[in-house]
Amino acid sequence: METSPLYPLFTDVLPTPAAENFLSLIIENIPDMIFVKEAIDLRFVMFNRAGEELLGYWRKDLIGKNDFDFFPAQEANFFVIRDRAVLASGKVLDIPEEPIHTRYKGVRILHTKKIPIYGSDGKPKFLLGISEDITDHKRSAGV
Repeated sequence: METSPLYPLFTDVLPTPAAENFLSLIIENIPDMIFVKEAIDLRFVMFNRAGEELLGYWRKDLIGKNDFDFFPAQEANFFVIRDRAVLASGKVLDIPEEPIHTRYKGVRILHTKKIPIYGSDGKPKFLLGISEDITDHKRSAGV
């Protein structure tokens, strides 16, 4: 069986103390918003730089809070309903378009994927979200 070109990364780099820093660098440099919520109460536990820039809040202001602290109630409900559905189904949810009210950029359109992250007990422990801002693309396409 042929060895993946990533094999040295996973065997030599990730088991070292530098693994957390390496993964943080990757997450920080992804141009899409990446966030993680606790499965129990859907409070934010992680945001990357792209998420800060998109939403207009520092991560220190986002961590420990939930959607109702930042978005209109109807929008927050939309997010929470879908989060709970992902956690209940255990399946990835692809949302091709969803509006979001940002602090400084107005309403933006996101393409979001929500993914359950399981703990060692086999139950969802976190919800991972990856959101791409497709607003400009939609505008340039005349949609």
